[in-house]
Amino acid sequence: MDKIEIKKKIIEFAKIELKKKIDFLNKIIDDEQKESASHKGRMESRYDTFKEEAQMRRDAYKKQLFDTQNLLLIINEIPLKINKSIQIGSIIETNEKIYFISIGVLGPIKINKQDYVLISPESPIGQILLQKKCGDEFEFRGKKIKIKNIF
Repeated sequence: MDKIEIKKKIIEFAKIELKKKIDFLNKIIDDEQKESASHKGRMESRYDTFKEEAQMRRDAYKKQLFDTQNLLLIINEIPLKINKSIQIGSIIETNEKIYFISIGVLGPIKINKQDYVLISPESPIGQILLQKKCGDEFEFRGKKIKIKNIF
């Protein structure tokens, strides 16, 4: 499988997982809204803690939904090209792991029996990698890591 095809598969998998999370959050938000509206206390007293709790949970889920939608926007903007330098959309092969700089909310993705670890450029390892090039060595969490390939 060529390198562009690998990137395409990783991006498609990430999109599917993010869309699943968005659908899940939309359902929970709808459920919390219904829960908030269903309490009898809303008519008997202006101090209905069950209603307020449901509204607070709904608002927290709305924040998660907003963040997840932003991650989907980031994934959608990643170009399908071979990178010579490390940037968003780069796959970095090291002696330890293979990293894909994009978003850091999904676990490793397995393609052709190989794990690809999605990392955010803001993560500690992402910040280090953005300053490196092919052949560079660095230490991270007590391990010596060498960059073998970038694409």
